[in-house]
Amino acid sequence: MCQEPVTSRATTSVSGLAAALLWLALLLIPADWSVSSVPPTSGVINIGPVSSYVVPGQTILPPERVTSIAVPIRVGGPFGAEVAIRLSVLHEIGGREIAAATSTATSSAAGFEMVEFGLDRALPAFEWSYMELEIPFETEWPIVVGGATADRPEFPGQLYLRGEAGWPDQDLFHQLLRRQSLAQRASTMWSLHRPTFLAYVAILVAATLACLGLGLVVGENQPRLKWPVALALLPAATAVYYFYALL
Repeated sequence: MCQEPVTSRATTSVSGLAAALLWLALLLIPADWSVSSVPPTSGVINIGPVSSYVVPGQTILPPERVTSIAVPIRVGGPFGAEVAIRLSVLHEIGGREIAAATSTATSSAAGFEMVEFGLDRALPAFEWSYMELEIPFETEWPIVVGGATADRPEFPGQLYLRGEAGWPDQDLFHQLLRRQSLAQRASTMWSLHRPTFLAYVAILVAATLACLGLGLVVGENQPRLKWPVALALLPAATAVYYFYALL
């Protein structure tokens, strides 16, 4: 006669533990968060072909500390062809190097691929710098980088080719990223983007209440699913987004 209460308590305990572990993982595992507003990549235009001679670059102004930069690159070789590309960030055009990274661009059916460059040193916020892509001299495939029409607020800098100002109506498409855990990101958003942070909290509270309500409804017919739905559904759904959309 006491089997059902014992089973219910066990289900509640397991569901609560699973939810706590999921939230703990979400709070502590770092991910790359976009710190720059960028338009949809579907609007990317061609800049190039570029090469070791036609070097593409762009002046940038990070709104936050930056640890990675992603750039859309298309390799014109057969599917699977790879090219190691180096991104260097200079204090100014022709100036000293302040950060660098090397990453591999791969030819794919999608055309442009967002290639992320994890910088060896973080870039400070609100300081102009200049980034450029170094294409190996021995590259046998044509390389095209993604661009965007100029005068967009997302790209306040200037496109450069071969160290000289490029087309005035185009910018080098790029996304600035910062590697932080969710706990660190929440603290940063509270300091720098408080209205957005409060909006996210409001959404999280609403989603939590919705999951609790759904758990109560499900529990009327399936008591064993009551607490898994009420406690673990929200962190599980958040984890899916966090690990697949951000990482």
